[in-house]
Amino acid sequence: MQRIFIIVACGLLAMASPALAVDDFYGPDQPTKFDDSRRPDLGGARPAAGTGVQVLTAGDSAWEEFLVQDIDYSGFLERLYVLLTNEEYLGKYKEVAMVAEYLDTTGLFDIASGHTEYQITGDHIHLMGGMEFGDLDPEAYYARYYGLPDVDLVSGHYLAPGEYMLYIALTHLPQKAFMQVQEMAKSAEMMGGEFELDEVMGELGMGDLGDVLTLLEVLEIDEMIGNVMTGELALVVYGIGDIGKFIEGDIEPQDLDIAIMLGLSDASQIDPLLARFGAEAGLVDEELDGGWRRLYMPDEDAPEVLMNHEVAVLCMDAVATAERLETAAAGGGLGLAPCQLVFDLNMAKLHEQVIGPLAMMGEAWLDEDVVLPDDEMAYLLNLPDPEALGHMTFTTYHPDGNYQMEMEMKKAVVQYLLYYLGVGLCAAGQSGAF
Repeated sequence: MQRIFIIVACGLLAMASPALAVDDFYGPDQPTKFDDSRRPDLGGARPAAGTGVQVLTAGDSAWEEFLVQDIDYSGFLERLYVLLTNEEYLGKYKEVAMVAEYLDTTGLFDIASGHTEYQITGDHIHLMGGMEFGDLDPEAYYARYYGLPDVDLVSGHYLAPGEYMLYIALTHLPQKAFMQVQEMAKSAEMMGGEFELDEVMGELGMGDLGDVLTLLEVLEIDEMIGNVMTGELALVVYGIGDIGKFIEGDIEPQDLDIAIMLGLSDASQIDPLLARFGAEAGLVDEELDGGWRRLYMPDEDAPEVLMNHEVAVLCMDAVATAERLETAAAGGGLGLAPCQLVFDLNMAKLHEQVIGPLAMMGEAWLDEDVVLPDDEMAYLLNLPDPEALGHMTFTTYHPDGNYQMEMEMKKAVVQYLLYYLGVGLCAAGQSGAF
């Protein structure tokens, strides 16, 4: 067992050593061209947002990395387009030229530059990247898609930091879905193929997809949806209860402490539908404190709907959920900046409710003679308390019709990953797995 532990420890040190030496290759001050007004304060000195310079200052951690990378794609993509369409090159092949012409209509060849910024300092790991476009045709797919503005997440107003395990929020969902289906149909038509969805719709007797899309545009269905809903869809997982029930498949809806939220533009437009169909279905419409409405089926163990003027929430207990949302809103919510997408995983709570219990269950299944080097690995990696795991977040933006993303997590995530990997390899080695 000691030999296995030494091998694993040496392997971990070998993987970590390049990271610890990055400062030998990158200086502490690196330029960028992105506005840093949204990014969190990682402890470094920074000039005012919008100055075009990001100063990265080393912290007091043993693991510090900095990288800034800018790439000008315009010349390469221009040559690539010529290569794929000119008959002197690959353009002599009809299929290649067709694909290139289609990609040109999307705006792919108008990508001007890409930017990546990566930094590990203090107890944070932070990655930012994006791409900027040149002279895009306003009708190009990328122009329309990335032209959708960043918006304020209503669901974020009703969440308190740390109270959930997982939070995922999407914006402009109907518009984006409509654009993507249109684009897939267009690509199939330009390249002489058949869109798979056409076959499915034909079998269902719904006609051709192109005709359906045209009808939806004529009827302005997207605008009708927009008059009722903002296009925001959010999933919140507050907790999952007993992990053992999930493994055994013995779960009930009440075991899932989750909420699905929809942003509303004008909640009053739902009232005619409720008046027309709700009474027939036996739906109860109950007024709650704080301007909330509870819609539910009596004597049925079914999900309930909670509504106010700006959000509709699907949950199992509307009364308890209303109290939870009101408390979070009174505390200011998450305070998120306008964006396109948010993925927020509470790693500390995930470890508490899922990873930790699973590790204990796995250890209980091992043979009695298997000795795990828990303390040794924790000492080697300087493992902090699980609370240090914090949150892992991924956010996307559309600044000025371009694309930008940010990812952030704590260093403790890497430490715990290496810890469980090392302990797991030792257990596998002693169990004869390799």
